Amino acid sequence: EKVPRLRIGIGRPPAGSVADYVLAPHRPEERAALEAAVERAREALRLAIERDFLAAMNRFNVDVPEAGR
Repeated sequence: EKVPRLRIGIGRPPAGSVADYVLAPHRPEERAALEAAVERAREALRLAIERDFLAAMNRFNVDVPEAGR
């Protein structure tokens, strides 16, 4: 808890093991959602560096639509 970290949500598996879901290759139709998640993470990290992690958490720790994965 003493080390700040950036976490990117993966949604929920439709069925089966969470580990298998996380480790499975992304499907082509997931590409846009993945790119959006990476861009959002980049913005959060930039704000955390420029200001602080609290500012980034306050801005980015909100509900976002599921990535469709």
